[in-house]
Amino acid sequence: MQYFFSVVIPIYNSEQFLHQSIHSVLVQKKNNVQIVLINDGSTDESKKICDFYKKKYNFVKVLHHKRNQGVAVSRNNGIRISDGKYIIFLDSDDELFKESLNGLEIVIKARKDPDVIIGRFIKKTFPNSNYNLIKANEKNINNTENFIKYVNKSQFPIGQCWPFIVKKKFLLGNKIIFPKVKIGEDDLYVAKIICLMSSYAFLKKNFYFKKDRDSSLSHSKDFSTTKSTLKLLTQFCLFKNKKKWSKNKNIFIDTFIQNVFGVFSALIILRKKEEMKKISHHLRKKNIKNLIKFPENFSLYNLILKKGSYRGLVEFKNLIINSKLLLIKKLNENYKNLYIYCRSKYAAATIKILKQNGYLIKGVIDDNKSFVQKDFLGYKTISSTEFFKKFKKKLTKSGFIITNQRAKTLQKISSQLLKNGLNKRQILTMKY
Repeated sequence: MQYFFSVVIPIYNSEQFLHQSIHSVLVQKKNNVQIVLINDGSTDESKKICDFYKKKYNFVKVLHHKRNQGVAVSRNNGIRISDGKYIIFLDSDDELFKESLNGLEIVIKARKDPDVIIGRFIKKTFPNSNYNLIKANEKNINNTENFIKYVNKSQFPIGQCWPFIVKKKFLLGNKIIFPKVKIGEDDLYVAKIICLMSSYAFLKKNFYFKKDRDSSLSHSKDFSTTKSTLKLLTQFCLFKNKKKWSKNKNIFIDTFIQNVFGVFSALIILRKKEEMKKISHHLRKKNIKNLIKFPENFSLYNLILKKGSYRGLVEFKNLIINSKLLLIKKLNENYKNLYIYCRSKYAAATIKILKQNGYLIKGVIDDNKSFVQKDFLGYKTISSTEFFKKFKKKLTKSGFIITNQRAKTLQKISSQLLKNGLNKRQILTMKY
């Protein structure tokens, strides 16, 4: 039987949330929905929960992995075994909004079965944020080129797979799967979808509820993540070089590459000597020619060609550190108390640079509710509201380093700080 929708749920030790997630699909009151549960080697009660629903409902399909293989493998297997015309990805701790599939089916039929439908989502950690990809009149972006142009201009955070409802035939025909990487697997998947789709539609109602747990791998800073990011960077470069893209698509792909490159740059700062040697070996093995000359500053490609994989990588790391130190030194000349804004891998890299060079860090600020009051590299994370309430008198002596890769986020936080009485000289926005 072919279903209209297959909702694919990758699962790893999700017993606490799994019932709610599955229930959010069951209450859709539709007869043409399949639920595909991919249990990725869970060690808790997730396996039993999957088998319970499989036994109870004939439209539930279950696949158990003997060992944990990662979310990319789980989603790819979900695509493979699903029977639906359209694929929907639902993380095991998230939920679909009630009756969202009804609205989705109406849009699909009205737009004559497009390749892709783009939904709206909200995040629990930022309850007032309604993530609507398209804010302009839909008539202004009625083709893929105009859509990509709009995305390039808006700098919307588009690198998540769950707002995208995609026709299975389109995925298979274009050989679109998730890359087997530890971090950023969504990015390449989404980039390929948007660059290769020929038709699309928008779902204007809320579709997806993202809970955004603190345990997310997106915050991972270990060695394997660094190696995985390099692998992703290489695959992005190969995708860009695969064909001649339009100007808008080139800009779109470059934005992704810039972001992945920034992640790698931050993570490489956190690596020790022996880890650097392993990464340099990985570069030799994977063929440096797969990397494009991007960005022009601190070109990893050129440095490795000139100095070899290990020495080139070390020099690349030193160039990044020295460039950040120049900015920090200028800020610290006037403001002795330094605060880090936005808890992330970029913050971790910045803190390491500061500590190794004798700078005094007073604290970490982040408004994500799942981070507040939790430890981050020895510093308790506080919200901006709490900070300005407790430390208002110390503002004139404080400098703030905002670490984020998105220009709009940097601008938003800077504006927030300025509204609270700071001047521009106290604020340093830092991208990697």
